[in-house]
Amino acid sequence: MSIRSIYWSFLSVMAWLTLLQSFAANAQDRPSGRLDPNEPMQFYSAGNGGNCSYCGWVAAVGVITQDTPDQFREFIVNDRAWMSRNLELNSPGGNLSAGLELGRLIREYGFSTSVSDTSFGVSGGVWDERIDGGACDSACAYAFLGGVDRSAEPESLGFHQFSWDAADREESIESQEGLNYSLEQLQQGIVVAYLVEMGIDARLILIASTAGPDEIVFLPESDLLELNVITSPFDESPWEIQMYGRGIVATLSRTYRDGHANVLNLFCVENRSRAPFLSIIHRYPFEVNNEIRYTDYIIGDVSVLINGQSFFVESYDNIDESELVVSYNDGHEISLLVQLPPSVLSYLEHAEGIALDTRLVGFVSRTLGQYDFDNLAPAGVDNTGRRAIALALRNCI
Repeated sequence: MSIRSIYWSFLSVMAWLTLLQSFAANAQDRPSGRLDPNEPMQFYSAGNGGNCSYCGWVAAVGVITQDTPDQFREFIVNDRAWMSRNLELNSPGGNLSAGLELGRLIREYGFSTSVSDTSFGVSGGVWDERIDGGACDSACAYAFLGGVDRSAEPESLGFHQFSWDAADREESIESQEGLNYSLEQLQQGIVVAYLVEMGIDARLILIASTAGPDEIVFLPESDLLELNVITSPFDESPWEIQMYGRGIVATLSRTYRDGHANVLNLFCVENRSRAPFLSIIHRYPFEVNNEIRYTDYIIGDVSVLINGQSFFVESYDNIDESELVVSYNDGHEISLLVQLPPSVLSYLEHAEGIALDTRLVGFVSRTLGQYDFDNLAPAGVDNTGRRAIALALRNCI
């Protein structure tokens, strides 16, 4: 085992020991079940017992009040289990000024933000569970923007025309004392300055203003990404073509924030009756066990997903190395190659997204977790990508 592997293993163990110590120290104070989001916001460390970067989180549930920023500061000082820096918000909103201050604290301490509810004390009362259906609206949505990385389902994040309570108005007036602006201008300027500070497109204010103070507007995912309200966990390069022998390969690269990368290749093989193939290469920021072999995988049905539609490739009982090949190119790379059924050809011409569902549940899945081939986010395909794929399928290698 390399020194780097030992180092990261040590950090992982220490983080979980810290989490367990915190849970033990605060066992009497920890809630049971789900918190009421209509009560003032509370902060609790939570974890599901897994060994991954997202297996521990801070649950922030309830209405944002003037006291919420100070309570968050106190939580940071007194609860060491927040080291995972994943903040799960579930709040109907509240005080906007406090929401902006909370967002700045979230950014200062390097938290990522998501939206979900938490059920405490599951699995015999020891661990906790994220639950879909949380919401982050109004002032919470602005606090959410403080996350270094931000993820949310479009229907869980709601904006509206901001309104200010008496405390908000007093604070905005004091912050701009001596300047000849209307109260509305001052308030709007404060919010725009916050958006710019957080790296969010200020057009969000115009979109939010289309809904009244008592209404909520939900943006589609494409708008949330364009305005930088949510962040992509990876950078994706445009589709391109590469020469391989006498043929062409269509390829797409994706680099994740944690350092690992995927390369997706589409091509056809001349001496295999021009059959289409899909390969996915995973490059890791750490060394992969080269002793793992094809037989270490426990595989269910293998399917390719195009525009969300599943095309059956093969079942495990019938797979041989001509249909599914797992290889180890060096200590930091694993590649998977699969022959696609002829029925996908017409769909590839109109593809908007491509992914491979291998349902790997064997040794590699257990040890690499999120780095596995399972649940690979679909690769987007634009007009350039469709042209690259068409060229590759006409010029086999």
